[in-house]
Amino acid sequence: LRNLLDQLFVFAGTLTPEGTVIQANNAPLEAAGIQPADVVGRVFAEAACWSFDAGVQARMRESIRRAGAGETVRYDTEMQ
Repeated sequence: LRNLLDQLFVFAGTLTPEGTVIQANNAPLEAAGIQPADVVGRVFAEAACWSFDAGVQARMRESIRRAGAGETVRYDTEMQ
């Protein structure tokens, strides 16, 4: 399963209920020139790839909060 997820070009990762990245798949990180250490252990909504838009960061935080409360959430956005 890990090998399959590593080939996806969309972010597939595991977050804590608070939004801290525990693990992330490699393909989108490599495509963006991001090392796993740049995201693992950090709050996902505060990652540099979202800093271009405060609205995206706010929506990301809200999505993470909802998912942490047990709701299934899908949020797609483009990285810049």
